Amino acid sequence: MLLHWSPRSPFVHKVMVALEETGLRPRVDLTRSVVPTLDPEHVIYRVNPLGQIPTLELDDGSVLHDSLVIAFYLNDLCGEELLIPSDADERIDTLRRHALGNGLIEAMVAWVIDRYTPPEKQIPTRAQHYAIKLEKTLALLEADAGLRKPGRFDFGDIAIATALAYIDFRRLQPGWAGQHPQTGEWYDQIAQRPSMITARLQDG
Repeated sequence: MLLHWSPRSPFVHKVMVALEETGLRPRVDLTRSVVPTLDPEHVIYRVNPLGQIPTLELDDGSVLHDSLVIAFYLNDLCGEELLIPSDADERIDTLRRHALGNGLIEAMVAWVIDRYTPPEKQIPTRAQHYAIKLEKTLALLEADAGLRKPGRFDFGDIAIATALAYIDFRRLQPGWAGQHPQTGEWYDQIAQRPSMITARLQDG
């Protein structure tokens, strides 16, 4: 299998953590893909018309787009319910937590892009909108212990942990853990998992 990858992408980070957790990482080769790109001949467009990563090319030539779709595939491939449970109620809860984490990731990525936009093209209220989303999500994580259950680490937890890792990586809100101590403690423990350390976000 071949994964179109970047060490800076939080969407890819979710898949890399999932690969480590399922033990499937040795079966996947990585190819660096820079997105977004205006080059219509870039290799990413040959396998994904949306030009997005992660994109996973399977050994049979088929292609999977989007981290959640890839997670479902890896969950089946590993033969265990490590990422997404089969029980209907538990699966919905996992997907609910994934939606929260992934939505926060999307907002934070947009915030980073906005920060690199020339000042004359920035819209002040847009940054405020991202900040509100971040604070409201952190408040929910702090208030709802079910979102950070000890001993569980499925794909919903991976999405939330990745969002928090990205906040630190991009220094979007220094000190957030001190303001939300229970969430900060949960994340500190999660961040020590070998999968999170190996797949850590980094420039380069």
